[in-house]
Amino acid sequence: MATPYESVTRPSNWNVPNLITVVRILLAPVFIWMLLADNGAHDALRWAAAVLFIIAIATDGIDGMIARRPWGSEGALRAAAEEVADTLEPADWIEAIAHHPRIGDREVLRSKVAGWAGGEQGGVDAGDEDLLDALEAANLAYEQRFGFTFLVCATGSDGRQMLAALQERLAGDPATEWRVAAGEQRQITQLRISKLLDDINGG
Repeated sequence: MATPYESVTRPSNWNVPNLITVVRILLAPVFIWMLLADNGAHDALRWAAAVLFIIAIATDGIDGMIARRPWGSEGALRAAAEEVADTLEPADWIEAIAHHPRIGDREVLRSKVAGWAGGEQGGVDAGDEDLLDALEAANLAYEQRFGFTFLVCATGSDGRQMLAALQERLAGDPATEWRVAAGEQRQITQLRISKLLDDINGG
């Protein structure tokens, strides 16, 4: 009998990771052509090349996780997530971070369908306008300094603690801040694995 992990994660096609890799390889010359083409549609092609590059980055971690399925236990699933994380480049981490909402985002805090991201920011008081204004200003300053969204594993922290962490990290080194953010993403991933398994098991 399949374990809960195997029953919900068994791939429908064992060679999906290989197919993703082959597609990325085949698209490499297309990317180069789009980037270097010199014609009237040059700007449009450069934007298309950027989109293609982002898609390639996004699929890099996905095929790594698919290749490791099915997992026989929770420990194997968590270990696979860490193995994939170890292979990611800075651009991969920044792409992942870009899909997180800002800490203190008013729409996320007040949305009833914000999902896990909304729950993880549950310590922020959506009615504290002074706090939300301070978070908004600090978020903007962080993005201007580092070029990506501030990310912190917010579960169990209140809004003031998140603001303090944001302000502290504003003084960080732009060359290495992505590593700090990546560490936070790893923690979030492990917490979300717990939530996913709770949902699967009816917890």
